[in-house]
Amino acid sequence: MKRTFTLHPTLLSPLSMDRLPKELIWEIFTCLSHKDHLALLQTCRLFTHLIQPLIFHVLSFDGRPQGGWFDHATSTSYHGNRKAVKWAHLDDAIDEVVHLGIAPHVKTFYFSPAFYVKDFWLKYRKWIRDRIDTEIDVPDDNSEPLESDDESGYVEIRKEREKRLEREHKIIEQAEKDWEVKIEEQDARRARVYSATAKLMGSMTSLRKVKIGTWNCDFPESDLDDDLDNTVANQFSRSSLSQLNLELVASGLHSAGHHIKELELPAIDPSLIIASEPMQHIFTELVALVLDLDSRFREATDFLSLDKPIPTPSLFTLIQCARPTLGLIDICFNPDSSLPLESENTLDFLFSTNCNSVGIPLVFPNLKTLKLSMLIVHAPSLIAFLAAQPALRTIFFGGICQGTPGYNFTHVASSLPLSAQNWYVDYCRDEPYPGFQRPVSYNGIKKFKPYESPFPSETGWRIKDPFDENDPDPHSFMNQRGKALLRLEKQKAFSDVFRANLEYAALERIPLAQHP
Repeated sequence: MKRTFTLHPTLLSPLSMDRLPKELIWEIFTCLSHKDHLALLQTCRLFTHLIQPLIFHVLSFDGRPQGGWFDHATSTSYHGNRKAVKWAHLDDAIDEVVHLGIAPHVKTFYFSPAFYVKDFWLKYRKWIRDRIDTEIDVPDDNSEPLESDDESGYVEIRKEREKRLEREHKIIEQAEKDWEVKIEEQDARRARVYSATAKLMGSMTSLRKVKIGTWNCDFPESDLDDDLDNTVANQFSRSSLSQLNLELVASGLHSAGHHIKELELPAIDPSLIIASEPMQHIFTELVALVLDLDSRFREATDFLSLDKPIPTPSLFTLIQCARPTLGLIDICFNPDSSLPLESENTLDFLFSTNCNSVGIPLVFPNLKTLKLSMLIVHAPSLIAFLAAQPALRTIFFGGICQGTPGYNFTHVASSLPLSAQNWYVDYCRDEPYPGFQRPVSYNGIKKFKPYESPFPSETGWRIKDPFDENDPDPHSFMNQRGKALLRLEKQKAFSDVFRANLEYAALERIPLAQHP
């Protein structure tokens, strides 16, 4: 029998929604889009009050230009709002945030204000001059590299590079004058900026996560050559900017007496880190730490070198501060994957009781997820560290190469703690080829093909079907890459030869009842 309902007239009134319980209105608002949230701000005071935590749970101070608070073109990963800010004028932006009542709602803070680095253009000039003399390999796959200045191709390219320095001379000269003024302003307002940042951190009572970014430099309107991309520009300032921004936020949090739970640091050079009291404060009580080391500088990973390590006691101290509470560690040792990996590195100088020598592996009592990528690792140090973690459940390896003869991933599988249940490997390498010479490089190590050589059942691990369409695991091969592959080459994908060459795999712990 068909049932009908009649709504009470008051429920059809345009004013009736504000009579609903606030908790119910909140639940309704959580189902709406960001664009709808912005529209609701213009309705009434009640809705504005209720909608602010949804809109401003993410806040970004960024050096890139943009108009106003409500930037619909902002990346979807920034569900809140992005404010264009120069480092020297952070106090003005902070006063605005506090005045508008935004700060208490912020849970995630992205920080990459525009900062003008001293001697930037001096380093840029040197880069152009050095590039003039850089040897060029031209032009096709069958030709020999050009080695002589007498060869016409090299001569022409060299002339073009020399013209570039002449062509950009006036642009750089004007930029240097502009930056000098801005640098002086930054220095003059430094105390004011630090005071305002402490005020902001004290107002962000819900703050949980901070991501420190680096500003992509603002070049003159006349523009430089097209090949001056962000990679080239940032090599003169990126890691130093990350460190400067980190120290500023750490100082603010320390002054406010507030701890955060998640910290994300791109382009960090360990040699620049100082374990000051504010820095130790920002690391204390962390539950998630994401580090990308700045691969443009060799010293960014040299502190782990097995042969000639350069100790970084400050980073070691900060890791110790976070050790009791960390549940996630995510470290990319070489974010620029186009750079070749070389030399064997030990985790003893980062995750042991002594940063200057081989020590006892640090125990992280709450560590549940570990992500390591882009490193040639000393296998015994990796195995010892993994085996020491009592709560570890999930491991991600991306571009991890085992550089120790006689060790492969079977040894790693056998040593993982019983708490570990899921393990993902992506484009890893297993052990050096026979007869390799030190220092070992990534192409001197065998590719790890988990489907071609599955682990023995005695290790306690088995590989999952890469094309299981019913696998709920979001990190399985099917859910990461398989669906698109099946649409394009379904017949090829199911062949044994294709599977044997896969380098991405999801592995799972074999239940004890099923052990042989």
